[in-house]
Amino acid sequence: MNVEPPLEASPKEKFDTLFGLLKDHYAGLFDFEFKNVTVLTLLLGWTLASNDARSFLHTHRGIAYCACVVVLLYAALLLASIWKFYRRSLLTYAQLSELGYMPTEYFRMRRIQPFTVVSFTLLNWAVAFLISAVILFT
Repeated sequence: MNVEPPLEASPKEKFDTLFGLLKDHYAGLFDFEFKNVTVLTLLLGWTLASNDARSFLHTHRGIAYCACVVVLLYAALLLASIWKFYRRSLLTYAQLSELGYMPTEYFRMRRIQPFTVVSFTLLNWAVAFLISAVILFT
């Protein structure tokens, strides 16, 4: 019987794969945030610029409240997605550090920082609350 040994990636292959994932998580978060802030900004602009929309929402308060719930739910889903990017980045960084192929200084800057998560979250919530305020109070 011929039994083959299990395949194992070399440390360099592991490093290259993990470093690629770390870069993808970092770039992916910024791309994701840019696209979603664009959506929120367009929605804010529409609620500010459209007299017909504001008049309709002022007349139909139930729909206005539902629209606010939808916008705030969207912000909550954005928070969950941002948190997933952050957790994946931390996990990948931990695996790279554990691998010990290169010093962590080489790839530390590609890890998503807590400040980035907090600032993106605050930005999303601020715009979502602003949209809700425009819907309800104008």
